[in-house]
Amino acid sequence: MKRKTAITAIALGLLALVLATAGPAQAKVKGVCSDCHTMHNSQNGVPMAMNTDGTPDPTPNESLLIYSECLGCHKGDADSGATPPWPKVYADTAPTVDQNGTFGDWTITAGGNFYWVENTADNCGHNIIATNQDDVLQSSGPPGYNNLYTPTSGPARFNGTWEASKQLTCAGVNGCHGTTDTANQFGAIAGGHHGNVSGSCDGSDLAHSYRFLYGIKGLEDADWEYTKGPNDHNQYYGVDRTDTTTQPASDKQTISYLCCECHGNFHVADNNSGGNSESPWIRHPTDFDMARATGTEYAEYNNANDPSAAPYSVIAPVASDDADTVANPYSTVNVGTANGTAIVMCLSCHRAHGSPFADILRWDYSTMDAAGSPTGDQNEGCFICHTTKDDS
Repeated sequence: MKRKTAITAIALGLLALVLATAGPAQAKVKGVCSDCHTMHNSQNGVPMAMNTDGTPDPTPNESLLIYSECLGCHKGDADSGATPPWPKVYADTAPTVDQNGTFGDWTITAGGNFYWVENTADNCGHNIIATNQDDVLQSSGPPGYNNLYTPTSGPARFNGTWEASKQLTCAGVNGCHGTTDTANQFGAIAGGHHGNVSGSCDGSDLAHSYRFLYGIKGLEDADWEYTKGPNDHNQYYGVDRTDTTTQPASDKQTISYLCCECHGNFHVADNNSGGNSESPWIRHPTDFDMARATGTEYAEYNNANDPSAAPYSVIAPVASDDADTVANPYSTVNVGTANGTAIVMCLSCHRAHGSPFADILRWDYSTMDAAGSPTGDQNEGCFICHTTKDDS
């Protein structure tokens, strides 16, 4: 099989295009059509389609695209001078990340980077066929796979079954982006780019879905968190579930539910048959408002002096239940009173694409040292939420 690597379908065919500024208005793809499409794959007898290494490809691609894979546009180191840059999710050179998950350069977006899954270890990222063509996932499927977790429309991921020969793709029924009614990545993402809505996404259709994750709500950051801070980040959609035992969860539009379409069993957090979110936890809770655990260490989230206005952390982010309607991301969250702004989600701990750390974690779990700090709260990694665990 010819290696035409691909990483993500969040912006198929966006070679050197400029997107409109984020906001509630339409932000459709702009640019020269021939940067993405070739009508007949021939100009003066020379193929116009290309492999990702820039060599001509005599085989025409679906949707008249120049590249047959997402990576044609989304591989490479980010250009901080672009206005704005389009997301590059597989760097040519190793991105700079410290053990606490802080990015030191422009090569990283919110989802992380696939660089490490090919160059470090399989558990450093999602094993997409584009980066690991020789890597077949375990026959039991993704860890925690549960075909009860179907999307808002369409069949379950992998059509509800997993075969040993299957591999993860960027989009479609075997991927994360686009619809699940086809295995064809172009078909699954069709119309997304030209109808793309930037800003608040209500999940009503593909173009209105957060990052082309079909049916998922959220507020998109204009530059995918190339620049980031308490006032500059994605706002993820979550709900405060009072029942953490029932499968599947009732709200199918949270970012955690998207993860659970492949890892559904991880969405069951406690061992209480009554479903009242009581201890003992058997898995880390998701879609759970930390403020419901009143009088606990979570009230000091991210070194908060005032629990009602705790500074938002881009290293250990939290979701909100109004992310599909707010115009701007939260700079502070309330961990004193449960008002739906401090909701733990899968992405509070993990990156979506890849990271230099095992299990695609946002920080190096192996360096988290309980009661290991001589100066008290280090406000790093796990301890951004579990604020008393590293006090000596």
